[in-house]
Amino acid sequence: MYGRITDASLIKLILPNEEIFDSDTASELMRSIFYGMIWIPYMMFSKRVKVNFVEK
Repeated sequence: MYGRITDASLIKLILPNEEIFDSDTASELMRSIFYGMIWIPYMMFSKRVKVNFVEK
C-alpha cells in the first residue's frame, strides 16, 4: 500500500498533468487511514494487547 502512495507521489512530481489518484485509489487510501486511526492506538495502549504480546 505505502509503495503505491510513494510511487504515485513521485510520478506526480515528474508528470504533474497526469491523473494519478482515481476514485478507487482515493477511497482505498481513506479506508487505510481510517483503520489505522482505530487500530494503531488500540495496539499501543490496550492492556489486553500488552498481556498477549510480552517481550521475552
